[in-house]
Amino acid sequence: MTDMLLVATGGMAFRDWVIQTVKVTIILFMICRIGGNIREILSVRGLGVKQARYYTVRYWGACPATLRLLLVLESMAVLVVGAIVVMITGN
Repeated sequence: MTDMLLVATGGMAFRDWVIQTVKVTIILFMICRIGGNIREILSVRGLGVKQARYYTVRYWGACPATLRLLLVLESMAVLVVGAIVVMITGN
């Protein structure tokens, strides 16, 4: 059984396999978080002015422009931190 796993992973050591798994997990979390932020930005932009203001003030506690700016900045921060972590764990 372990011989089959070693062939499937290309003879990677367990440590290398864990590092690659962590990298993939971090990248997937980054994609999900940034995708959620983009979806929220587009949904706020798709609402009318009054509905967008009502939604963002009730749900987020901010005006629509501030919320969009906050979501863009959060996406950039997630991207930078994720890229740094992936580069640090690299060989």
